[in-house]
Amino acid sequence: MRAALVEQIGEPPVVGEAAEPQRGPGQALVQVTAAPLNPIDLSISKGIFYGGHPDPPYVPGREGVGRVLQGDELASGTQVWFMPGGNGCMAEYAVVDESE
Repeated sequence: MRAALVEQIGEPPVVGEAAEPQRGPGQALVQVTAAPLNPIDLSISKGIFYGGHPDPPYVPGREGVGRVLQGDELASGTQVWFMPGGNGCMAEYAVVDESE
């Protein structure tokens, strides 16, 4: 899938390819429709966030909105705001916990 990728800490993201996330029990696969760039994302990608950063390359984005494609509890087409638990949401798809 197409995604923004931080390939090196301190450098701007680039458009690239990332593996499509696979949902597990209690999770929904979401088609991302919007993902804001917020100060936390910028601090993480610059390597100055107090909580550290993922090992590059990684998909940034701590929050997003989208439509559910598959889920156990949420119906397909449901619009959701989410904070992904794994990779970020600046990608075509994200996996989110349905309980949150």
